[in-house]
Amino acid sequence: MKSPTKHSLGGLPITNRVRGTILHCTRYQTLSKSINLSLFSLFLISPPIIFFTRNIILQEEVNNRLAEELMQEVRNQINDGIKLQRQLELIESIDRLGLSSLFHEEIYRVLSVLSLNNCKEVILCGLRSTAICFQLLRRFGFQISEGIFDDFMDGDHDAFLPTLSDDVIGLLSLYNASYMAFPGEKKMESARSFAEILPGSIESAIGHALDLPLHRRMPWMEARMYIDMYELEDGMSPALLHLAKIHFNKVQSIHQKELKHAGSWWTRLDLGKTISFSRDRLMECFFYVVGIVHHPDYGFCREKLTQVGMLIATIDDVYDVYGSLEELELFTQIIDRWDIKGIVELPYYMKICFSALNDTINGVANHLYLDDRLEAIPYIKRVWADLFKTFLVEAKWHKKGYIPTLKEYLSNASISISGHVILFNTYILLKCKISKETLQQLQDFPNIVRLPSLIFRLCNDLATSSAEQERGDVSTSIQCYMKETGASEEEARLYISMLINDAWNDMNREYSACSKPQFSQRFIDASINLARMASFMYQHGDGFSAPSHQIKGSIKSLLLNSISNNLYERDMQ
Repeated sequence: MKSPTKHSLGGLPITNRVRGTILHCTRYQTLSKSINLSLFSLFLISPPIIFFTRNIILQEEVNNRLAEELMQEVRNQINDGIKLQRQLELIESIDRLGLSSLFHEEIYRVLSVLSLNNCKEVILCGLRSTAICFQLLRRFGFQISEGIFDDFMDGDHDAFLPTLSDDVIGLLSLYNASYMAFPGEKKMESARSFAEILPGSIESAIGHALDLPLHRRMPWMEARMYIDMYELEDGMSPALLHLAKIHFNKVQSIHQKELKHAGSWWTRLDLGKTISFSRDRLMECFFYVVGIVHHPDYGFCREKLTQVGMLIATIDDVYDVYGSLEELELFTQIIDRWDIKGIVELPYYMKICFSALNDTINGVANHLYLDDRLEAIPYIKRVWADLFKTFLVEAKWHKKGYIPTLKEYLSNASISISGHVILFNTYILLKCKISKETLQQLQDFPNIVRLPSLIFRLCNDLATSSAEQERGDVSTSIQCYMKETGASEEEARLYISMLINDAWNDMNREYSACSKPQFSQRFIDASINLARMASFMYQHGDGFSAPSHQIKGSIKSLLLNSISNNLYERDMQ
């Protein structure tokens, strides 16, 4: 095959390049129009003042001194014999404010005692405290039965007592707790159905509470939103509130430096200009990565995961938008063999992709000890090769107009969504224990990877299916189910939503089983955060490729706009 020249990217007509169809030319143009100026480009045009003023003023020594004083005050509040109900509410607030890592010992000490006593004292405190206790115990890996709610149900334990319907705050806590359910827990199903019928006033009082269950929210975004809500709560702890603001601003300043560094990498790579048809979504990608691992100590992980995410998006567009089937097959074969010499056969833009991919893989592995690096690199290459094989399958399905069965589709699409590659690289980057056995287990798509990937895929399908069908893309799970069963689109969407709920329940059980895992807790948290990010980003449309005003606002509040902290500012004067 004659290799295209360096200028072939712009020189050949789109109709010859993209699977050889006029239809795909239209699809390319439609996609190009939908890819507007990236948020990062807008940031470069008009950088927020915060980068040059506020975060410079916040001196580290003042920040640390205030934080230590406030942390000690909050510790005293946890330990100083306050009522059990207040203690649980305080721990819940600490967790929602993103501060649980600062009070790890105190939280586990309280929850350990409750777990040993089977929460008998908590039940006497009422529905709200019982629901919070149940949620926290499962959240932090303790064993707790759904039977904790028996005292709030009728004699047969089939339904919750009607008198509870007036306890609005208790119902809200029950609603959130119900999303910690394991498969087959009928009482938790009953709890969700009962709590979903909340008085309308609760929505205006608590805003986003019913928009997305607490367990399925992006934790760091929840911390930012809850800071504003907590400030208005009766009985809030001023020390905890100000600590949360200081901590958020400190972590945000770290993320901002990382974002600027990521922008420099992307500019140097110049891949966005070389492959001009691809999505330039650096800000969205970094936001996604922060949602998976936000802890300030994981900066190297975020740096490399952002690079991984940008390459996934770019090469996905090569398969979806631009590459001919012949080129895609050749590219997939060369990646599968990792044939560096074979790249001379590739068109220029694919050579650039291969080179960037090779550099990124080496960058991910280079922080490992030599023996671990030699062990890990073949596995990293294999999960990338497996991803591109699924991209190729979808390209072939599209060319043939083939609609697979739902089972066949999910077998391929659960990998093509890229969760496997993201989590495999996350495991390496979090400096988890490297062994041949663990790497092989991760490569074999275990539940800790499969379930969040499935949720990622199905949430994506629900959000993007209509737009993708207009562009003539490959069928999603919705179309596959409709063709296979004769269901309407509405029925198909309900079925896919049910699959998402089932996957969440399976994942809850999986993470409970992982409370003494071969996988570290930080990797388990990252894994479930991938599913949470999918729920958040695709809740109201395609939050990655075509972010809504709401998503853009969330990105700005999390990454660009600091929080005013009057107590902190007075102390500095």
